[in-house]
Amino acid sequence: MKDVCAKLIRVVDTRLENLISFHFISSVGQADGDKTGTGIFHPSKSSPLRVAHPVLKGPSVVKELIIGSVLGLAAGGLWKMHHWNEQRKTRAFYDLLEKGEISVVVQE
Repeated sequence: MKDVCAKLIRVVDTRLENLISFHFISSVGQADGDKTGTGIFHPSKSSPLRVAHPVLKGPSVVKELIIGSVLGLAAGGLWKMHHWNEQRKTRAFYDLLEKGEISVVVQE
């Protein structure tokens, strides 16, 4: 069960990393705007620095359907296995009760 939870956490973590991609845009002030020809950097004449910002991508419908189907089938399979195990225990109990190997009556 721990392995399944760890894998699910990794899938969700990867999904979040794919949703947010960082675009690093930097425009460094160059001496192009310097009309004097001295090559000195003038902050007032250069373009302002731009800060990196996250860009969210839109959801992919096909990817969402595939992820949802896989997670649904995995959860359904685990639920079904749990019920098969409970059914096996119940069947074993009634078989032992029918054979007389166990009893539900308290012995005095």
